[in-house]
Amino acid sequence: MADLRTVLQNTINSFVSNNTLGIATKNAALFSAFFRAQGETNADYETQKQLEFHTMQAVAQNVTRTVIDVSARRATIWTEQTITTTTANGGNGLQGGVVEVIWDFDFTEDGTRIKRIMEC
Repeated sequence: MADLRTVLQNTINSFVSNNTLGIATKNAALFSAFFRAQGETNADYETQKQLEFHTMQAVAQNVTRTVIDVSARRATIWTEQTITTTTANGGNGLQGGVVEVIWDFDFTEDGTRIKRIMEC
């Protein structure tokens, strides 16, 4: 089980990295296949994210807590996200804000992929 725990943690780390990189590079394909409990598709989520990219410049994420249930192949992480956005008037200044985001994950049997995500 210790090895599976490591695999799950690595999958979580990749998700967080892709989330940060996806915003920085405006690449919605780096985000997950399922974002909401309703089962939004990649295409639906990527379309929505492209709209958000017009106002988002960067995000810095700090994972403050991680809980992994190895036998159930589930995890929850708490993150503090500092989001940098463009100003509403299109000026050169940037505004930032800090929000707490909680992510619940269900993993595939081998733990290398996330099959369901819920953002709270």
